[in-house]
Amino acid sequence: MTLRAAVFDLDGVLALPAVFGVLGRTEEALALPRGLLNDAFQKGGPEGATTRLMRGEITLSQWIPLMEENCRKCSETAKVCLPKNFSVKEIFDKAISARKINRPMLQAALMLRKKGFTTAILTNTWLDDRAERDGLAQLMCELKMHFDFLIESCQVGM
Repeated sequence: MTLRAAVFDLDGVLALPAVFGVLGRTEEALALPRGLLNDAFQKGGPEGATTRLMRGEITLSQWIPLMEENCRKCSETAKVCLPKNFSVKEIFDKAISARKINRPMLQAALMLRKKGFTTAILTNTWLDDRAERDGLAQLMCELKMHFDFLIESCQVGM
């Protein structure tokens, strides 16, 4: 028997725009050096705040102040000032609320499933404990019914 499976990511594939794609656009809008926010996001590597967030070791509200501190440190290293109103929470709230289902990609997944493929969403997500978390929950509820499996990094600790 041949395994027939199709695996889809959430961010930037099944849902647009990509939440983490907002980092570059934010740098541009705030006239920050290219890569500064991405450096802050990746700070600490495998034991850093973002990796811990994706593994479900900390919640989004616990991650935000850690990310704020990473941004501050990276801006100091780059010898630039963050705007006074700089807010990781606002940046991510806006990015998360802007996400919509990528209908053509969902249709492709549905067609593959109809043709007998096992379909899955494999995605890096976080434990969203914000008051505004309903948007992400609704998005996941709408998508997961169309797939055989939903594998979230924060749930499986990867």
